[in-house]
Amino acid sequence: MVWIDTASEFTILAWRMDYNKQTEYLNAFGAAGATAAAGRPMMKTLIDRDTLYMSADTLTSFKPDSASDVRLLLAHLDVRIFKSDLQVSCDSLSFSSRDSIFWFFKIKNLPVIWSDTSQFSGDTILMSMKNKKLDRIWLRQNALVINSEDEKLFNQIKGRNTTAFFRDDQVREMLVEGNAQAIYYAIDDKRAYIGVNETQCSEMRLYFGDNKVESIRFYNSPTGKFTPMKKAEKDTKKLEGFFWEKTRRPKRVSDLF
Repeated sequence: MVWIDTASEFTILAWRMDYNKQTEYLNAFGAAGATAAAGRPMMKTLIDRDTLYMSADTLTSFKPDSASDVRLLLAHLDVRIFKSDLQVSCDSLSFSSRDSIFWFFKIKNLPVIWSDTSQFSGDTILMSMKNKKLDRIWLRQNALVINSEDEKLFNQIKGRNTTAFFRDDQVREMLVEGNAQAIYYAIDDKRAYIGVNETQCSEMRLYFGDNKVESIRFYNSPTGKFTPMKKAEKDTKKLEGFFWEKTRRPKRVSDLF
C-alpha cells in the first residue's frame, strides 16, 4: 500500500494500512508473519534534495484539528532513520508539520543521532528542520556529544542540556548548560595530536568550522588542565556515561528493516 500526503509532502509504504477517510486517521503496520522487509512500514520525504527514510513497527498519521492542514506523525518501537548525512535510532518518535520538529523518546534505549563523525544522545532529543534543512538539535537531560575521526581518541562534551546549531548540514555552534564538561584533543596544522584539554564549568559555548572546534567560551569559574600527548594516556579519556554506539547506526536504507 502507498499513501501520499501532498500537504506535508511525505509518503508512507506498508503491507497493511487502516485508514478513516472522514477523520483522515491512518495506521500503517507490517503483514503478520511476514519477512523483516515486509514487517515494517516505511515513510520517506525529500529534505534538501536528499531522501529521508524512516521505519518503525507502527506508523500513525492524523490531523489533531480537522479544520487545519497540520498533521502529526507518530512512530512506535524500534524507530530508525536514514539519510545520507544523518541517521537516528530511538524507541518512539513524534513529528508535527506545524513546527517541523521531531521528538525522539526513550523507552529502554537512549535516542541517538549520528551526523558524519559525531554522535548526539540524551534522554529526549528534539530535532528542528527549517526550509527543509537541519536547523538545530536539542539534547534534554544527560546530554552527550562525542566526535571522533579515527575511533581511537574521542572528543566529548557533556552537560544537563545541549543545543547544537547547524548550517549547511554541519554543526556551527553548540551551547552546553548545566555542569558542562569537555574532553578535547588538540591538533596542530599537520593534524597531529598535541595534547588533551579537560574542562569543567557551569556553561560553555563552542564554535565549529570544517567539522572541528575553532574556539570555546567557558562561563562561571571554569577549571581545567592541558596534558601534552607525551604525558597523556594512550587510550582516550572517558567522561561518565561515555558510550560509542556502532551497532544501532543505520548505514544504508536496508538497515531500516
